[in-house]
Amino acid sequence: MKFPSIDELATQAKSAFLRFPFAIIMSALTAIFAIILIEEGADKSSQIVFVHYMLTTALGIPLFVVIKLLAEKLNFSVANYYIGVAIGFVLLTLVYISFPDQDIAVNYSVPYIKYAIYNIAVHLMVAFVPFIKRGEENGFWNYNKALFLRLMEALLYSGVLYLGIALALAALHGLFDLDIEETVYGDIFVIIVTVFNTWFFAAKLPKDIHALDSIRVYPKGLKVFSQFILLPLLLVYLLILYSYELKILISWDWPKGIVSYLVIGISVLGMLTFLLIQPYGNSGENKWIKRFTKSYYLTLIPLVAMLYFAILMRIGDYGFTINRYVVLMLGVWLTIVIVYFLIGRTNIKFIPISLTIILVLSSFGPWGMFSVSESSQLNRLDSILIKNNMLENGKITDEVIWQKDSLPTLIEQSASDNQSKLDSADNQELFSIVEYLTSFHDYKEVSKYFEQDIEQIVYMQDTSGQHYTSNNSVTYLMFNTMGLDRWNTYRTDYVYLNTDEQFVLNTTGYDKLVRVTYTKYTNESYFTPEGKGLTKLEYNDEAKTLEMVYNGDELEFDISALFSTNSGYESNVPVAQNKLTFTAETETNRYKIVFNYFNYRIGGDIENMDANFMIGVKEH
Repeated sequence: MKFPSIDELATQAKSAFLRFPFAIIMSALTAIFAIILIEEGADKSSQIVFVHYMLTTALGIPLFVVIKLLAEKLNFSVANYYIGVAIGFVLLTLVYISFPDQDIAVNYSVPYIKYAIYNIAVHLMVAFVPFIKRGEENGFWNYNKALFLRLMEALLYSGVLYLGIALALAALHGLFDLDIEETVYGDIFVIIVTVFNTWFFAAKLPKDIHALDSIRVYPKGLKVFSQFILLPLLLVYLLILYSYELKILISWDWPKGIVSYLVIGISVLGMLTFLLIQPYGNSGENKWIKRFTKSYYLTLIPLVAMLYFAILMRIGDYGFTINRYVVLMLGVWLTIVIVYFLIGRTNIKFIPISLTIILVLSSFGPWGMFSVSESSQLNRLDSILIKNNMLENGKITDEVIWQKDSLPTLIEQSASDNQSKLDSADNQELFSIVEYLTSFHDYKEVSKYFEQDIEQIVYMQDTSGQHYTSNNSVTYLMFNTMGLDRWNTYRTDYVYLNTDEQFVLNTTGYDKLVRVTYTKYTNESYFTPEGKGLTKLEYNDEAKTLEMVYNGDELEFDISALFSTNSGYESNVPVAQNKLTFTAETETNRYKIVFNYFNYRIGGDIENMDANFMIGVKEH
C-alpha cells in the first residue's frame, strides 16, 4: 500500500479548497462558533445567538457542496455559479432569521424541527444532484459508493487523529504537570469533526461524474458485507416484526406505538441493503438478488399496513402531532416506494429523490406537519373546553386573573371553579394539549383564549432581570390561568387526603427512607434511587390493601381506613400524620409508609399518591 507524500496531501488539500471553498469556510465558521460556546466566551443572554450561527453555518457545508456539484453537472459559467452561491447565502439568511430571537422568553421547537428537515434534505441532495438527469443509474450507484466509502474513511481518520492528540495532551498533563484546560479537548474535537473531516471528505469527491457510469467493477468486500452481515440482520428484524404482528392478530391487542418507528427503521435498512448489492444482481450467478429484492418489497406490505393501523389509531384518539404526522408521512412514502418497485420500475434514484420531495413539501403550507398538527391540537382543546362549559365566545370562562406586581411569584386575584367541571381524564388530556402547544408551537396560540395579556406576564422580569418563565413553566402558567391544576381535579366525587406534618417525619428505628410516588394517569410508580429493591407497588381494590415487594419481602399495608368516611378523614382538610401512617413486618425487617398525600375517586381507584417508605432491620 502506497502512502501519499506530504506534497501530494498538500496538493489534494489545495484542490479541495479551490473546488469547495465556501463549504470549507462554513466548516471553519462552524468550528469557531462551537468553540466560543465551549469556552463560554458568550454570556447566557447571547449564547443562543452563537448556537444559531453554528447551526446556520453547519447547514451551509452540505448546501455549498450541492451548489458546486450542480454547477459542475450543468456546466455553469463562473457568473452563474456565483449567482448560485448568492442564492445559497440568501437561503442561509432565511434559515437564520427563522430561529427564535434571543429576547424571546420562551423558545419553541418548530424552527429547529424545520432546520433538521432542511438539513436532511440537503444531505440527500448531495447523493443525487449530480445525476438529476435521466439514465446513468450505474454512475449514480458508483458515485454513492464512493461517498459512502469516503465518509467511512474520513470518520476513521478523524477518530484516530482525535484520539492521538487527546492521548498526547493527557501524557503531557500526567508526565510534565502541564495545565491543560478540559475545554481544549472539546475544542480539538470540534475542529477535527468540522474542518478536518469536511476537508478530508471533499478532497476525494469524484470529479469526473460522467466517467462513473462506465465503471463495471464493483468491490467484492461491499457485497460480502451486505450479503453476510446486513441481509441476515434484516431477516432477523423482519422475523421479529412478523412475530409481533401475528401476536396482535391472535390476541387482537392494539399495537404498541414504537412498532411504527421499527417498521420505518427496518424498511429503510432493507432499502439500503438492496441498494448496496443492486449492481451485483446483473451477473449470472447473482440473479437471486433481483428476485430477493422484489420479494422484500412484498414482505413490507403487511408491516406497512400495521404501521398505518398503529399510527391512525393514535391520531384518531389524540389527534395529529408533529411526530405522528412524520410517521404517517413516512408510511405514505414507503407505500409509494413499494408500489414503484413492485410494478417493475428499477431506478434506484427514485428513493432519495422522492424522500427529499416529500420532506420539503411537508415542511410548509396548510398541508404541512406544523399547520396540521397545530390545528388538530387546537381543535381538541376547543372540544374539551366546550364539552366542559369552559369556553364562551372563544375565551376561557372564569379565567384566573393574576396580580402582576408581585414577581417573582404571581398572586391569584380571582378564584375559578373550572377545576370542578373536569374529570381526571379530561384534566390530563387538556394539560397534555397545552404542554404540546407551548413546547412545539407558539404559546401565543394558547394565550388567545384569555382576556388578560398573558404574553405580558411571560415577558415580565423580576428584580434580578430574569423572565418570569425562566423558573416557571409557560405550560403551567397557561394551565393555571385556566383555573386548573396539573395533578388535582377537586371534584366532589374525589377525596383528597393531605398530611399536616409533611416536613416532620419520625424515622426512629428505621435505616432507609425511600420516596414513593404513583399516578394513575401514567400507571407508573417512581422511587428515589434508594428504592431500587422495590419491585412491586400495587393497590388491591377488593382488599383495600397496598401490596409491595422489597428485596423479596412481600408486604401488605391495610389502608382500608383511608376509604372509610367514619374514620375521621375529611377531604381537603389536613390529616394528622399518624392517620396516614401504616406499618408491616417480616421476620427480619420492619416497614412503615407515611403518605404525604393520597387522592382517590369515590367508588373508584387511587388517582395519585406520594409517600415516604421506611425500612428498618430488626435486632435479634
